[in-house]
Amino acid sequence: FFFKQKTAYEIVMWTGVQTCALPIYRGTGCDGGRGWSGKPGTAVHGGMMKKLGVDIGGTKLLILAEDGRTWRFATGIACGPEEIEGHVRAVMAELGGGEFAWGIAVPGLVGRDGSVVACDVLPKLDGWRPGEVFPGAAVMNDVDGALVGMASGERPDATIAVVGSGTGIAAAIQVGGVRLRTLRPFAGELGDVPCGLNGTLDDRAAGAVVART
Repeated sequence: FFFKQKTAYEIVMWTGVQTCALPIYRGTGCDGGRGWSGKPGTAVHGGMMKKLGVDIGGTKLLILAEDGRTWRFATGIACGPEEIEGHVRAVMAELGGGEFAWGIAVPGLVGRDGSVVACDVLPKLDGWRPGEVFPGAAVMNDVDGALVGMASGERPDATIAVVGSGTGIAAAIQVGGVRLRTLRPFAGELGDVPCGLNGTLDDRAAGAVVART
């Protein structure tokens, strides 16, 4: 049994930039124009495509380029898709435009169609479809993305647990090489677990609470 912890920087490097972790698809331009999207599970390799990792958090947005450059922007409860899209487009323009691949890590539940189903720390993201703005973007829950990255460095049948403590607390688990899922999509939301007579684990131990104590 492995328990490993990753920083936001490392998580985005796995989820957004390294094609061994998430399938990275190809889009064009920095205006959200329609681009070619590969079939699920296929990755685009080679060429002059620029890769961006986009880590969306409850207090900050971290954007990583393949050459290691980073951009950090504040988020918060009032942050919505428009602000995030604007920051990503600004970074793309700063990099000179051209062809891009995006890996987007979201602090909430992501549907099979890549839409944000629910995001309690950034509620304005509910219903957001990043792939409509950044065609072919690989969109994933941030902790699930961390698990994919961790698993890529282990043997195929490894059992791994990743626990992320940021604005909220969540987990992702792989057993015998198989991602553990349930019929209920909230299985990994450890922060919602009751803690004592009042409050939840998020109320007692999430990042914001730790920072205040």
